This record gives sequence, structure tokens and C-alpha cells, in this order.
Amino acid sequence: MSAFDALAASAHLQALADKHRIKMTYRQSGWQSFPSTRQAWVPEPSTAKRYLVALHELGHIASATARRRGNQDYPALGVEVLVEGAAWAWATAVADPTLLLGVTKREWSDVFSYFGSYLLYACMQAPPASMPSI
Repeated sequence: MSAFDALAASAHLQALADKHRIKMTYRQSGWQSFPSTRQAWVPEPSTAKRYLVALHELGHIASATARRRGNQDYPALGVEVLVEGAAWAWATAVADPTLLLGVTKREWSDVFSYFGSYLLYACMQAPPASMPSI
């Protein structure tokens, strides 16, 4: 497997940010998006995992479904699951396939665990009636 092309990843992220009128700012660590102001803070995409998570944060702004927040948008259980799922779906749909070739099994596992944490949170907030109490 070849080394991850961080320069290509950075150029791709910037092209998407420009296309969707998102102000993307690199910072040392952590990810955050602000749909109302169309800003995303992401670390430089030095690894495939960082590239994927940066795409996900852009997705919170570029995807109409992933911008939704709160019960006024989706009153049913799992608002965060829907929003996070939409951001991940957008991220994987627009990802450069050649850059995904460098994603390791461990990195995919980490990405799936990020989304899985929202599934667990939703179940803990309002478990289905058929689930026993914990």
C-alpha cells in the first residue's frame, strides 16, 4: 500500500470547501463545524483518517440533511444519528477514491467507531420499548 498523499487530500478538501462556500481553517487538533456561519475547523489531512473526518465536517455544512439540528428539524429518536449519518454519507460520496486506497483497516475501524458512538448515544437516550432496562 502506498503512502497517503496529504497534498492531494488538502487540495481536494480546499476544492470542496470552495465549491460549497465553506471557510475551512486548519488547526492543531480536533474537528468542528459551524453550519450557520459555514465554517469548519479541521487538522491538516496528514493521514487518511484525518482526511475522512475533515470531509465529514465539511459534510455537516454541504449536506442539507447533515446541517439539521434539534427536535424542530427531526422530532423522532435519533436526530444526531441521522445528522451524523448524513455527514458520513456525504463524506464517503465525495471522497477521492484514490485517496481512500490508503485507508488502513485500523482507520476504517476508528471511523466506524465514531459513528457507532452516536448510535449508542441514541439508544441510551430512548431505547426501543422491546429493549430491557439496563
